[in-house]
Amino acid sequence: MIDRSTAQEWLTWSFSPSISAILITLLVSILSPILIHLYLYHKRTVTTVPSFLVLGPSGAGKTSLLTLVSSQQN
Repeated sequence: MIDRSTAQEWLTWSFSPSISAILITLLVSILSPILIHLYLYHKRTVTTVPSFLVLGPSGAGKTSLLTLVSSQQN
């Protein structure tokens, strides 16, 4: 169990304008979002959507081709 005086000393130190308290606060504020991001990123599976790029000159029927393909999938 944490002693009340120890907790009070720690809180007093953490709010003091000492360089060590400032550096610890800076490290926590910078590293905590990065660590949270890494934790959440590893828990989520990566999904990739199959895609392709249609290239061609103007008026070649690219839009018609995509409309035909999308209407056949539905």
